[in-house]
Amino acid sequence: MKNTILLLSLLISTYYSFATGIIRGTVIDVETGEPIMSANVMIKGTTKGTVTDFDGHYSIKLEAGTYSVLVSSIGYSKTELTEVVVKEGEVTSLDITLATGESLNEIVVTATKRKNSASALMTMQKKSVKLLDGISAETFSKTGDSDVAGALKRVTGVSVQGGKYVFVRGLSDRYTKTTLNDVSIPSLDPDRNTVQMDLFPTNLVDNIIVYKTFTPDLDGDFTGGLVNITTKDFPRSKTLVLNLGFGYTNGMNFNKDFVLYNTQKNDWIGFGNSTRKLGFPNNTNIPDESLNDSSLTEYTKSFSKELGATKGVNTFLDQSFGVSFGNQYEKESATYGLNVAFNYANDYKYYDDVINAIYFKDTDKSVKDLEKREVTMGSRGEHNVIWSGLIGGAIKFDNSKYALSVFRSQNGNGQAADYISQDFDETNATLYKDAIQYAERSVTNLILKGDHHINDSKLVLDWKISPTLASILEPDVRSTKLSYDTSTGDFSLQLGDGAGIDRYFRSLEEMSFATKINATYELNDKNKLKFGLSNSFKNRDYNILSYTINRTADFDSFTENPNDILADANIWNSTSQSGIYVSGSQNLDNKYLANSNVSAIYAMNEMEVSEKLKAIFGVRTEKAVINYDGYYTNMPFKKKVHDELVILPSLNFIYALNDNANLRLSYSQTVARPSFKEKSNAHIQDPISNTNFIGNLDLKETNINNVDIRWENFFKKGQMISVSGFYKHFKNPIEMVPFQLNPTSIQPKNTEKALVIGAELEINKSLTKEDSKINVSVGTNLTYLMSRVDTKSVIVDINGKTEHQLREENARDGEQTDQYRTMQGQAPFIVNTSLNVSNDNFDANFSYNVQGKKLVIVGSGIVPDVFEDPFNSLNFKGSYKFGKDKKYKVSASFKNILNDNSFQYYDSFGANKEIYSQYSKRQNFSLSFTYKLY
Repeated sequence: MKNTILLLSLLISTYYSFATGIIRGTVIDVETGEPIMSANVMIKGTTKGTVTDFDGHYSIKLEAGTYSVLVSSIGYSKTELTEVVVKEGEVTSLDITLATGESLNEIVVTATKRKNSASALMTMQKKSVKLLDGISAETFSKTGDSDVAGALKRVTGVSVQGGKYVFVRGLSDRYTKTTLNDVSIPSLDPDRNTVQMDLFPTNLVDNIIVYKTFTPDLDGDFTGGLVNITTKDFPRSKTLVLNLGFGYTNGMNFNKDFVLYNTQKNDWIGFGNSTRKLGFPNNTNIPDESLNDSSLTEYTKSFSKELGATKGVNTFLDQSFGVSFGNQYEKESATYGLNVAFNYANDYKYYDDVINAIYFKDTDKSVKDLEKREVTMGSRGEHNVIWSGLIGGAIKFDNSKYALSVFRSQNGNGQAADYISQDFDETNATLYKDAIQYAERSVTNLILKGDHHINDSKLVLDWKISPTLASILEPDVRSTKLSYDTSTGDFSLQLGDGAGIDRYFRSLEEMSFATKINATYELNDKNKLKFGLSNSFKNRDYNILSYTINRTADFDSFTENPNDILADANIWNSTSQSGIYVSGSQNLDNKYLANSNVSAIYAMNEMEVSEKLKAIFGVRTEKAVINYDGYYTNMPFKKKVHDELVILPSLNFIYALNDNANLRLSYSQTVARPSFKEKSNAHIQDPISNTNFIGNLDLKETNINNVDIRWENFFKKGQMISVSGFYKHFKNPIEMVPFQLNPTSIQPKNTEKALVIGAELEINKSLTKEDSKINVSVGTNLTYLMSRVDTKSVIVDINGKTEHQLREENARDGEQTDQYRTMQGQAPFIVNTSLNVSNDNFDANFSYNVQGKKLVIVGSGIVPDVFEDPFNSLNFKGSYKFGKDKKYKVSASFKNILNDNSFQYYDSFGANKEIYSQYSKRQNFSLSFTYKLY
């Protein structure tokens, strides 16, 4: 009997859970954009209702039907929302804004006409004390952007390079900072200061905010913008979504000429390091060939025999897969949130028209055409695997909230190149170049955070603890260059021609630990005080092992196929004392341990000066230290290489012209610090791009003064228009400069000063009425910039000569050398525009992005400047929902519709453009299918 009763109770409760639905949302103050705590949310004509928590959130369980919702709070006008539909087993999202006014006044709104889209984010943008732009999760859904990199292209003043790296206001990525849930995480690419944005699929993200002005509660090391990615804590409803996609790039997939290498068994999951490890301990002393030690044979044989790129590698379609689950659980004592997501992508890139070239100015100043020194042409293939996973949980009590999330991303990137290089200067040699490179990158981030509301939220405390582990392993990077005699057709290893066979094993391990605590205290209705502490510690271990494949003087059995070189019959042995052997000596300059610590304290006040004017002012103090333990010219070098204390003031004014329009004015000081790689003595060779990076231990941090002004006007349906102007003055900006006689070797150097002046225009406009069956909207944002660097203040010569002096000494006849030039990496304009068409079943989006010609490498002496041409990116993304409850969605995208290409080229007075680097980007088409189980 007891079992029967229990079974019946279970069945009844199960039926009841499916016969009911939930209304869930947030109540927001329309004047401040902040959530309203303890607001009453009642169902008209019933006794059912609730009050909002400290986040302004509410949740009411109801039987299926149509209701009117009454919302009230002391000091606000009552609001009634009619025609709120509740469906069985579903969650109806309903965000509500309340306006201040007499409590007897009542506003009636039809809920079916409310678009619960980016309204909350738009309100946040309108009322924020910071100048910001953002994108909500609902926007991701409409545009179909699969990762954060694609979504950020729609933000004013933002451009994305290489599908990964964010540039804000045309400034290079060193002036952009990325945080995950307000905590900085290291990049998987040591060449970059920003994090790869394609790591984060949009199904993990609640919103993306781009801060363009500094306030003391933000980290001080950004100038163009700070991009904060916020992951989901409490999903509105239970969701389980599966996604499967395939992509095809013209000339890349199914290309029988594809160049790569023999893939290993774990490459498909991004763990290729395990099959490419060095065959003996790192500290092994390889004997010299002259010692006639038989162990030299075994060491040589332990290396992979694969030295050349493999042609005809089978490449399938690009693939992607994703699954995400989220739910919110309400108990009597607490509310729980759970998010789990996994995403996988596997894609191929192939370029059969790669050109890299070196050109110099002629020593005869009357000659304006550039002198060709070296041209490398050929093909390059790339295989990229990336997967990421997130598991996050959150719990909310009456006055506190805790959240814990673990994020892991794994990336395996393999590249191979097959080049032919012709020297036109000293040797006139022809070299056949093969390069193979594999990199395994990973980042694991944990964030534990808490929020506490004390004394009816008069005092709010929030804190974060976040350890991160990052790793970049590049095992067995191979570079093979053989001399080719055009008259005889013979191949040889002539070192004087630049031939050589090199192998590198590079490793980078970085650990970081970040902590933050903030306190916000409401002094009174017109003053809010905020203060806090933070600390960020990072430790990096970097090492390069270098080995060279040599030959005895009597050995010259080389062929066009580099994979024949290490055949067993060719390897040196102690009996014959002839053939191929390995030698290796670690260049200690490429090995270092470094750690940095940035500690900060700040205080700021948000003050309502009058009914329309608000002032936000404060100061942040940061202490930054970098310790370096390595070698300099192979001698031990252990020193504190950076020790700076900076005081960063900030002053912001917001004047409300009316209920929907603001005028903003901001002044602040920020910094940009050199990275570990830049502040080192390392020499890092990239055989794929044929470049050599050389660190600079003497680099200084950059100090920037920022002034911003903005007028913004907000309308219904997420419409808005804004006009902004900004001024930035840089002291000691860092730029990439080539060596005077070797433009493929670049080094970061400080210039004395620079400035950037710019303007932004943003327009988001709906072209249809609110009740239209089809919604059409356009969005356009334009950024125009002017930058200037005083070349008389830039020391680039070992003899102390300035950049201006060298430019004058090498000026062509009739050329007037300008004292000023544009800032390296600074685009003169950025255009982002989109057209969106949607209804309940489909969404279609056309987007266009372009940024202007920019200086990518600053010339030195006889080396001309290198510029990059604009790339016109026109893309389409469309999706269609179908089936019961529209659980199925098919999406299609077409990228680079114009089939445009960009290239980098030398630019010199009176001379034709000569290519520095070029390859075709091609058109891409992809198709994906999404199934929403619930």
